[in-house]
Amino acid sequence: MQDLVLVHLNPKQRDNLAPVYQGPLWLPTFDAYIDYHQHFGKHHYGSQSQRTHKSPFDHKQIRFLRPFGVINFVEQKAKEDTYTNLERVIDDKLQLELIPYGSATFNTRHFTPEI
Repeated sequence: MQDLVLVHLNPKQRDNLAPVYQGPLWLPTFDAYIDYHQHFGKHHYGSQSQRTHKSPFDHKQIRFLRPFGVINFVEQKAKEDTYTNLERVIDDKLQLELIPYGSATFNTRHFTPEI
């Protein structure tokens, strides 16, 4: 397998117009924060997870990346195989966001070749 970095334009999420961050601060330490985000797939799709996280985008990434052979996906014969692949598509690559904040809409209309 090769190392893989995907760069996306912008993460899609609902806009938060609050003047101060109001999200949950439930991770007790910086190490817990790093572990949670470094192993996001394991926490959401792994065998010890609740498996309540639903993301059509994660499934789409599997379909997109499978032909390139850059992640060691398993053949999907059972539901457990699907979760294994979902875990791997998140944790076995580095994903960067060109615009590092989420927004509900992201318009590329003003992107010119110079940008």
